[in-house]
Amino acid sequence: WGRIGNIGNTCFMNSTLQCLAHTGPIRQYFLSGEYLNDLNKDNPLGTGGELASEFATLLSQMWGTGKSNDSGSNYGTRNSYSSYSSNSYGSSGSVVYPRSFKTTLGKHAEQFMGYSQHDSQELATYLLDALHEDTNRVLKKPYVENPEQGEDEVDEQAAEKAWGLHLKREDSRVLESFMGQVKSRVECPRESCGRVSTTFDPFMYLSVPLPGASERILDITYVPYGSHERRKRLKVAVIKTGTIADLRHKIVDAINTESAGSYVVNASDIVLTDIWNKEVFSYYNNEDEIDKIRDNDKTFAFEVTSIASIRAHATKIERQEKDNEANINCREISCDEDILDLATITKLNNDHVWRTTLEKYAVQTLSLTTLLNRRRGTHVDRMEFQKKANDFLLQCYSSVEFREHSSGDEVESTEERLISEENSRATDIDLELNQEVENDTTVSLAPISASSSASLNENNQLSLAALCDNSETFQDVKTMTDVATFEICCDKFYAFSSLELKQKYDKFCDGIDIQVIVKKPTRHYTAMQEKLIGSALMIRIPPRATVFELRTIISERLSSLLLTKLSTVVDENPNEAIAMDNGKESQDVELAPSALHGSEEDKKSGKIQVEFISSEEDKKSEKIEVEFVESPSLDEENILRQCPLSYERKTLYQGSYSSKNCAYRQLGSIPKAEGDKPSHIARPDNDAEQETILDIVGNRGRVNIHVPQDFVDLFNEEEWESTDDISSGNNEESSETIAKSPSVLDCITKYCQTEQLEESEMWYCNKCKDHVRAWKQFHLYRAPPILIIHLKRFQYSASTHRRDKIDTFIDFPLSGLDLQKEVLHWSNGEEPIYDCYAVSNHYGGLGGGHYTAYAQNDDGEWCYFDDSRVTTLVKENEVISAAAYVLYYRRRDVKVENEAWRNRALPRVSVDMDEQNLSKKMDVEESGAACDSEEGRMSTGTSDEDMEQSTLNVSSEKVV
Repeated sequence: WGRIGNIGNTCFMNSTLQCLAHTGPIRQYFLSGEYLNDLNKDNPLGTGGELASEFATLLSQMWGTGKSNDSGSNYGTRNSYSSYSSNSYGSSGSVVYPRSFKTTLGKHAEQFMGYSQHDSQELATYLLDALHEDTNRVLKKPYVENPEQGEDEVDEQAAEKAWGLHLKREDSRVLESFMGQVKSRVECPRESCGRVSTTFDPFMYLSVPLPGASERILDITYVPYGSHERRKRLKVAVIKTGTIADLRHKIVDAINTESAGSYVVNASDIVLTDIWNKEVFSYYNNEDEIDKIRDNDKTFAFEVTSIASIRAHATKIERQEKDNEANINCREISCDEDILDLATITKLNNDHVWRTTLEKYAVQTLSLTTLLNRRRGTHVDRMEFQKKANDFLLQCYSSVEFREHSSGDEVESTEERLISEENSRATDIDLELNQEVENDTTVSLAPISASSSASLNENNQLSLAALCDNSETFQDVKTMTDVATFEICCDKFYAFSSLELKQKYDKFCDGIDIQVIVKKPTRHYTAMQEKLIGSALMIRIPPRATVFELRTIISERLSSLLLTKLSTVVDENPNEAIAMDNGKESQDVELAPSALHGSEEDKKSGKIQVEFISSEEDKKSEKIEVEFVESPSLDEENILRQCPLSYERKTLYQGSYSSKNCAYRQLGSIPKAEGDKPSHIARPDNDAEQETILDIVGNRGRVNIHVPQDFVDLFNEEEWESTDDISSGNNEESSETIAKSPSVLDCITKYCQTEQLEESEMWYCNKCKDHVRAWKQFHLYRAPPILIIHLKRFQYSASTHRRDKIDTFIDFPLSGLDLQKEVLHWSNGEEPIYDCYAVSNHYGGLGGGHYTAYAQNDDGEWCYFDDSRVTTLVKENEVISAAAYVLYYRRRDVKVENEAWRNRALPRVSVDMDEQNLSKKMDVEESGAACDSEEGRMSTGTSDEDMEQSTLNVSSEKVV
């Protein structure tokens, strides 16, 4: 045995070397010199035999088995000894400084150059692979493909085939000791594909996750889409370094497992929110980290309308809108192209030019500026302006100037024609007045304006100037050039409106999310306030949904929560019901006996005649036609049609909404009720009910339902808040199981569980021809003689780029690790039952830390190796600690061969360093050796002299 000195942040290397030096088959192979028979210096994947030779020389110095002429100088050993047992601990031991080994290691693995801290498991992985390649008995590797298991091929056949192909390329004593075989199954997640790839791959170590330590248990309240389904409370385990997207998939897996195939929920149809005071405080996006959810947060997962349904509805509405807008912009007549020259037309193609020109023709320039604003203008207002522009153009096409232009007559200027028509018209007026005076002396003379007199020609056609005077929207269209220019600007405006609508709807083609809050009036002392009925509800609606359609969608979602009854406001007070929809007071309404029910013809037409009394004194009345409603019951839709709505837009601030600080903004046609009874009923043909929710409320806005006092009892708040508890189907470990200390068997079991690949690890499916987040699963098929188990204490997330260390205590047996349930295949006499013989420990965190090792000597006693300090007679319970990082297990059928190598000198190993210079250098370095401090546990990076002055507190144990 031997102590290894720290030459500057090399505790990671010393820990690994101690573990490998106590691995019987490796120690026997290199110290006996057998490796020289297999040394493969021509292997391009190896180090030309250099690292294997340096490793053998280092072992010889550690074990004191004799050395070559140069090796002692290279490694700086002192006081070599020849046995490793408890009897030798009392003697002064040798300290080996592996400088030459470190130099050779850095020469062939640049990541280990210098004196930075590294990972002991990464070094063990590279070192074993390099030793294998340096002693690989296959001199020329053939090309072989890793075969997949055939559909009709059993596991044993596929595994033996893969094992044989692997041995054609890799064959060494190192591989014989450490190589096992794992069955890897990868499945495409797409239901339409179902591609499964099964292979049998070799492994030299197991890197196992830590159950519970790397995961976080979250309480989720799931709100199903079905109105007759209760909320569900479930626990979901998600990796701590994961994202909200991972949480969505976990929730979906749990719900789909619980539903047992009755229906399938997609992750894209889940809206995750943080609920505070029954309102949405914040939304969770896919890219957000799990850490954004705090332990005391109430996380709600709302199932909303599927994206497929939203897109189907959008396609249907889009066709209808295209037909309607085509009618708006349809003009049978247009100006001839020869009115404007090419230069003018080209100039008008510039956005700034046509906008400025159109503003010149608009009477209200500020209103047009609002319409041209991408954020402030709405599509409904733009289409209304477009309709007015087209109507004005049609009038221009029937003007005097357009007729004269079409007939080819010379067109007079507007001023000349006005003067001419005014003089002619004045003469005719004088003649008419004289005639009228003779017939009726009561007629008084009044002047007539020139503009009115010049409005019509002999064919009753208006001039462009008269059209502008009569228009409240447009002005200064005086010539045919203005008409042609105005027409081009209108076409540009229509194209701009259509593009804005398309871009907006394309952005929200998958629908918009709306928060729905139901409020009821309540009295607080003498003032009336509003209180929430139940928690918030999230819904997804099409981007083109109107206010009236929103009422229908909400009524469908709340259908199971409404206690409807067979009564109607119209039946109780028909005068008031009809009056409230026509802006009248109920006392001013008088109905004929047949008016309420209407005739059969009225019922078929859907209209009835109602007489309104305008004054109690003169009994003057007016008859209007109103919609006939045949006594509807108070079903869900009719209740929502009588409830006032208000809204609050979502701002850039992602905090909660505060209705106390927001003014009441009416949504739809129903004003806020002042009394206990509803005052109006919403109708689909009302302009306010046809406004688009996206334009008014926006994505993730809030809609408040103000329930009148008479309707409060119809809402079943108890049913609204009722929740059923279910367990996560994908979370095989309950919170109680995770709470107790997990064992290494639990880690191996979790390693064999099915999990989905992350975005950075996507698998290429040759059937889908795409990279997918496949489901993968491992099974241990063949166990190696020496099993290295790497506990994944250092977590790294490729999506969040975060690193973290897990200090959870993992229990592991020092003897009798039985893997017969986990391993699928073994031969007689090679049962996978293991005993631990070495442990690599890590203390500290990511920014620093210190590596040590525990190992058994030949007498079966545990020793603690902290660089050059060795503690003997260590108790077994001290070996099992939370610092355990890499576990080394030996299968019970593995026997240590004869120890004739103990007194055998190794062959001379050539070195490149001058012996005399090295001796001088060693004399200087003997004064101090770099080692890690903080009571032998933490690396400080101090000088060799300072490190030698530090002491290690040991109670009853003996330190060499």
